[in-house]
Amino acid sequence: MSTPSNNAEFSVFGGVFSWSNVLYERVYPGGDLLIQFVGRDAYKQFWNFSKDEKENLATQLAIELPALRGKVGASQEEIASAVGISRQTYSAYENRTRPIPWSLYLALLFYFDYIPSTHYMIRQLELFPNERSYGNKT
Repeated sequence: MSTPSNNAEFSVFGGVFSWSNVLYERVYPGGDLLIQFVGRDAYKQFWNFSKDEKENLATQLAIELPALRGKVGASQEEIASAVGISRQTYSAYENRTRPIPWSLYLALLFYFDYIPSTHYMIRQLELFPNERSYGNKT
């Protein structure tokens, strides 16, 4: 079966479904499924952060990097290699002698989100942006 284009609509569950209206789908432990349907503009807006919001999120991540790395049990070298930077550069971010650029914040967030032990931790520490911590952007 081919994947529908972004504008494709088809019947499902007695209604009309459009791929362009899907924001989020997640299966939780225990099998609960959450699907949120919103317009395309809403999910584009969700990741539209001001410069100050980006800096704040990156700074908060830098503060928590040692704890996150400890939870994962990885060396600075291992995480640096995973996100495509040198160990020295990673160390500067972890020691907060250099600000984390937004693109690296996203790469580190992706790395820690993938690992079960830190997936929930980044949300508890509000390092993963959401409607509660950054206003309802939808």
